[in-house]
Amino acid sequence: MIALKNNNNNFQPLNRLSVQVSLNGLSFLILNSETLEIVFFKEIHFSGTYTPEEVLFEIKKAYKTHPELSVNIKNISILHENNLYALVPKSIFQEEAISDYLKFNTKVLPNDYFTFDTLDIYDIITVYVPFTNINNYFFERYGAFDFYHTTTLFIQKILAEEKNEAILKMHIQVFEQRHDILVTKNKSVQLYNSFTFSSPEDFMYYVLFVAEQLKMNPETFALNLYGKIKEGDALYNIAYTYIRNIYFPEIITPIKWNELHPKTSIQTHYLLFPN
Repeated sequence: MIALKNNNNNFQPLNRLSVQVSLNGLSFLILNSETLEIVFFKEIHFSGTYTPEEVLFEIKKAYKTHPELSVNIKNISILHENNLYALVPKSIFQEEAISDYLKFNTKVLPNDYFTFDTLDIYDIITVYVPFTNINNYFFERYGAFDFYHTTTLFIQKILAEEKNEAILKMHIQVFEQRHDILVTKNKSVQLYNSFTFSSPEDFMYYVLFVAEQLKMNPETFALNLYGKIKEGDALYNIAYTYIRNIYFPEIITPIKWNELHPKTSIQTHYLLFPN
């Protein structure tokens, strides 16, 4: 969105706020909507796995601690990161049966609220349970806003960058103690799943398990890495022990970087940034 100019010398461009929410931490990003410069970025790590109520407490605390979060905010996007989701082909999706898509592969509660994101061009529906208390908080604070599941954005970003190649590629988004594995071919999703891990060995087990199921040769297939993983850390080192072709793909974005917010930060917080 481009903010309209006026003749007021005190005019300040409106800002775009993106918040990634999980039970393990929070990330806040504010962009100047006119210049696409980073106004504010903050990542908050929790000491363990919090409840949604505890996460909301941390969000409220962040607003008290960081006044930047309240200045000239116009556009809001909330990204829900959890494993309470399922992918459904759009061709068979029925909104009245939305809860049925989740109850067979995850634990759902009677009072859970279900919603969905639509990836029209790829014939994919992401059905998921958002953090309703957190959505309610942002609605009370700002009014209407956009919210998505991180799965939706990861698939959308990867497929938009993919070429029509008849080869299988693996893409991994690493979160805190969890990683999402996406396998693509010909700009389509061949597999998507989430796995929790507590050690590099756990992490690697699921990567190799997926490769084996799809008959992907670790000596030849391409593995693209995103999120909380970097060259030289324990996860990267164990991956490179078994897989020859590992990449950190260059991410194209119109964002303007500076010394406080170097471009390297986008690799970890890939989903917060616009394409």
